[in-house]
Amino acid sequence: MSKTSTPTGDNPQAAHYDRILSDYDRHYYDHYSTEYRERFILEPLLEGIDLSGLQVADLASGSGHTSIYLSQRFPGIQVTGFDVSAKVCAGYQKRVGRPSWQLDLTRPQPATGTFDPFIIMGGLHHCVANLPVTIQNIHGMLKPGGLLLMFEPNRQYVLQAARDLWYRADKYFDTANEQALAHVDLVRLAGAGFQPENLRYFGG
Repeated sequence: MSKTSTPTGDNPQAAHYDRILSDYDRHYYDHYSTEYRERFILEPLLEGIDLSGLQVADLASGSGHTSIYLSQRFPGIQVTGFDVSAKVCAGYQKRVGRPSWQLDLTRPQPATGTFDPFIIMGGLHHCVANLPVTIQNIHGMLKPGGLLLMFEPNRQYVLQAARDLWYRADKYFDTANEQALAHVDLVRLAGAGFQPENLRYFGG
């Protein structure tokens, strides 16, 4: 992990994100997209969960919009952002006013056991280059009994072939490093490290 700016040329995902950042934020965080995400994704994901006063890691945090939502909803929450791009981390710190660390989850990281829950909103499917190490890193950074809250595209989907074509044709996707995931594969990779508690599928 590093708070300092490092060259992104050695990391294709970071370089790709830096190139599309302005377009990504403009389209992904417009008023209606934000309202949809909060109502149909974040609210169901957080149902029955109280993060007040906890140390929460926002993985693949991007520009920090999820962290802002959590900070407004849960009193005393302490969010920390993590992202593969140093440029994005700098923007997160300005926007959220909280620390943000540059982190490549696909490379081994120290097991700190620091955070109560992790939240990752559509970030795990960017780590397919090394999912086993990614999951091991998340497990090592969580406190014992901590929660991993996540939302990801589902590969076991009737229109997956169309999605594959879309990913290959659209410049906003890095097809070498991102793809939809399957819940059964994630459970298998996680082994005894994680036990699923609540799984939901929905369209969108």
